[in-house]
Amino acid sequence: MRKYLLLFLLSIVVTNFSQTLTFCEGVTEKGVPIKEATTFNIPKQGGYFYFLVKLPYTISCEEVYFEIYGLDASYDPNEFNMEGDGETYETTISLTTKPDWAWFYKQVTFYKTGYYRIYVKDCTDSILASSVVRINWKK
Repeated sequence: MRKYLLLFLLSIVVTNFSQTLTFCEGVTEKGVPIKEATTFNIPKQGGYFYFLVKLPYTISCEEVYFEIYGLDASYDPNEFNMEGDGETYETTISLTTKPDWAWFYKQVTFYKTGYYRIYVKDCTDSILASSVVRINWKK
């Protein structure tokens, strides 16, 4: 019984105190995502959504970076791969931050379909969070 209680408490700590990158259609002034999703449908001329980052601590940096990598056709969303296999660098987007921020967001526009892995890095080049998003054409 203790083992299960310990696992339960650990899952609460990890859930409540981990860094997260959320994709959404908007962000409230209190940092709450609006229409969170991992797949977005965009028009052929391009479309945007938001990257929302939440940290269990303040950023202590004046700039962060969103590195965007396209994932090749062999990408399987059901397999976990931290090796960077099949990733092609697309671009890096910077965001000016304040050292006391514990959450921040950026509106990002996409022009191509596919799967993308986004790495959020701080001013020391440490990865704060990472996640994958899928982009489809709007029908």
